[in-house]
Amino acid sequence: MDRAPSPEVERLTRRNAELERASDELRSFVLTATHDLREPLRTISGYAQLLVHKYGHTLVGDAANLLGDIVDGGARMSTLLWEMLAYAEISARPDRPRERVDLNAAMETALQNLRVAIDESKAVVSRDDLPEVCAHSSDFVSLFQNLLANGIKYRGESAPHIHVSVRCDDGELTFAVADNGLGIDPANHHEIFEPFKRVVTSEVPGTGLGLSICQSIVSRYGGRMWVESEIGEGATFLFAIPEEQFLLGRKAGSAEA
Repeated sequence: MDRAPSPEVERLTRRNAELERASDELRSFVLTATHDLREPLRTISGYAQLLVHKYGHTLVGDAANLLGDIVDGGARMSTLLWEMLAYAEISARPDRPRERVDLNAAMETALQNLRVAIDESKAVVSRDDLPEVCAHSSDFVSLFQNLLANGIKYRGESAPHIHVSVRCDDGELTFAVADNGLGIDPANHHEIFEPFKRVVTSEVPGTGLGLSICQSIVSRYGGRMWVESEIGEGATFLFAIPEEQFLLGRKAGSAEA
């Protein structure tokens, strides 16, 4: 005869159900609010850019600076809303079917999305031959794109050089995205993965959500993420995912973009 759950188990079950419901409601609110805010922001940014186009040449001093601040602020807010939407959508549909994804193709898509930034910075991006995974292609495009963009944004005096490698360790496939940029103080290694947390100069544009998005994607696949870096010595972002997530391991090769 089965024993009835204890009051404590029942209480914890109810509490977990309440937390899941609250989490779903919060996620739904963020998704809705982000979508709804984009339209008025588009209007504000559009009118500000129209003012610049029509009257920018007549403005001087504080008026020109203030209008420039409005345009820049609109652009930053637009980027922030897009990244908030991406952050919320990561866990919005956890049960959607996965597909066979060639990570080399995901990497190429990320490179194409960053082509302007790569060309302007004269960045060199090289990589090992990457495996295939049972996943969502958009997750790994976003993951690679955010990590590569970091290597380009936080560059030093030299042109960015970024290498993506992979190795197999104790049942995990560990990926490393290494750059030759500014580097990160070891004291800040953990907090940089927190949402909206930035530990670099404010002169470098960013929202502080990119690495949080990366960590959430890696966690979705049962993995973990960390960084190895010193100030002035570049940074290597690593993420490890259980080997059983992967469909095909290839011998390491190399490619360059």
